[in-house]
Amino acid sequence: MNILQSENWLTIEGVVKSFAEAQLLKDRIESITLHNKTVVLEFKDAYSLASTIIGYLNKKIHVDKVRVSMVVHQEELYELMQMLSLIQLFEVRRA
Repeated sequence: MNILQSENWLTIEGVVKSFAEAQLLKDRIESITLHNKTVVLEFKDAYSLASTIIGYLNKKIHVDKVRVSMVVHQEELYELMQMLSLIQLFEVRRA
């Protein structure tokens, strides 16, 4: 997994596989949201998302009042977000 950052936009290349990678992603989001209440996550290769990431993003939205937007390149991830009824909450759109 590789994370590229441009201000409040994170581009995630590869798949978040391990706990350490999930923690790295959460740390990067945390650093953005210290100064910005909007974060955009672009998932280039991910076809699924760990429940720890989904729960963390849910907390950021509901507790920390952060706006989260997702851009997904893989249809499987879009369909997963749709199945979990997270399209609106995470402002998910296709690339």
